[in-house]
Amino acid sequence: MLAGFAQAASKKPPETPVADAAFSPPQFPTPETIAAEMGVSVADLPKLVDDFASALSLGMKSKQVVRICARDEQLCQLIRDYFSQSEESRRERRRQRYSRRAIRLTERNVAEVQGMDFQRVVGGLRTDEEKRFLQAARLALRHEGCPRNLSSALVVKGEEHYVNPEARARLEELFAHASKCMDPSDVAWERIHLRRGLFALNEGDQVRAVELLRKALEAKTPKERYRPLYWLGRIEWDKSKSPIPHWDDLLKEFPMSFYAIDASVKLGKDPMTVVASYQPKGFHRKTAGEEELNREILWLEALYTYKKFGSVGRWATWIVRSEDELPVEALNYISALKVASGLYRSNIQMLFGYFRKNPEAVNSENLQMLFPRPYYEIIEEASRDKIDQYLVYGLMRQESGFDPRAVSRARAKGLMQIIPSTARRLASNGARRLFNEKDNTMMGVKYLTRLAERFGGEMELVFAAYNAGPMKVEEWLKRNPKREDPILWNDMIPFMETRDYVVSILRNAYFYTRLYGDEAGSPKDVYRSRIVQGLVARN
Repeated sequence: MLAGFAQAASKKPPETPVADAAFSPPQFPTPETIAAEMGVSVADLPKLVDDFASALSLGMKSKQVVRICARDEQLCQLIRDYFSQSEESRRERRRQRYSRRAIRLTERNVAEVQGMDFQRVVGGLRTDEEKRFLQAARLALRHEGCPRNLSSALVVKGEEHYVNPEARARLEELFAHASKCMDPSDVAWERIHLRRGLFALNEGDQVRAVELLRKALEAKTPKERYRPLYWLGRIEWDKSKSPIPHWDDLLKEFPMSFYAIDASVKLGKDPMTVVASYQPKGFHRKTAGEEELNREILWLEALYTYKKFGSVGRWATWIVRSEDELPVEALNYISALKVASGLYRSNIQMLFGYFRKNPEAVNSENLQMLFPRPYYEIIEEASRDKIDQYLVYGLMRQESGFDPRAVSRARAKGLMQIIPSTARRLASNGARRLFNEKDNTMMGVKYLTRLAERFGGEMELVFAAYNAGPMKVEEWLKRNPKREDPILWNDMIPFMETRDYVVSILRNAYFYTRLYGDEAGSPKDVYRSRIVQGLVARN
């Protein structure tokens, strides 16, 4: 769950890596060692590394690739494999951009839109106004054929208008309409059953909630499996306080999720033990019997040695993605090279991608690299006497991945992803200072503090407001004033990005607190998350 990361990272890698206050890197090889293992002279090595770094940036038709392929067929093949995977990534980015194009729904094109890709309809259909949603619902419900992806999308998008009785009735009709043309292989299956199940739970209908949440678990291509697992287990736990099979699956499949942390604590298990059950044997730059992997890592070391940090990020990510069974010690070493290069955002994305497929690979060494502490002095100064510094770390990690040059689609900038209009209200010439690490952090903490004052110190609401805007949160509070269970309230937020964002920051703050401890002498009257403090106190 990485929701909240700025959608467009900076193009320029760090010129001088910012050190992680908590990280002690392994010893990396010297240029002499690298040259000897490559079988080249130390004098020739810088030019070879320049060619390799340029090749990764310029493409297969560049003169640098031509030179490499004439000299080293094995490296040439690695570069071909690299660009093959890169092209797949570019196609996916184009697909995502296409999915955000607006769809204009009319009586004439209802059948066409019903047949579009579900994610395309969710991303392109505009139903912010209640009138638009009701009109779209009427058109969708008239359609008699299959598929019914417009109806499925409206089940999701109509949540924002749930307070209106007519809209609520249309949502039930749309769910029934869409369900008649669906099976568990449909992309929308999990999402609409999960959302209707949570609405049933919020309304006190546990029988229907369990039925719908179980159906959500039948999805063939799940995206949010952790949520039905958590809530099915939670319903049973609240009844019997006994170990739950659904929670066993949750802890095994999603040990890094906030939901696994909460379930672990309720079961009397230490989430840190659940997560970091693998005992690593250090950082290995070489793996016995893996000559190709060793060669790939050798070139990664060469890029790092000659400060080609942008290429370090690209090449390291490719190695991890292309290796089906990567030894954990090699993963740790690759990750350490990224951290030493100051590529925190890229490293977090790389590790999370690997852990989604291999949750058992999380361990005490890569856990610290997954939750690093750059900009320690800046964050400590900005948060002092105001807000728990680990909440600031958790938010900054989620917003920018510690990339000070990150820019989002909404033009939010810098470490704490502040939009220029907000910056102008926070500081003199604030909009011009967003790429300054200290100024950005100071403004971000100031804004967090204002939101905390506005929402009575309820930090989960503060994070939701930081992501979606305070007026939206106030609107959601009016729509759903029951907050006896703040986790359920958060999962009732109609924006998927925001509900993921909040629990991601809570997860981050929990791990930061457990990894680095409650600082000695930390003032007790700063703003803190009661949820995080409660989870930490029970370990």
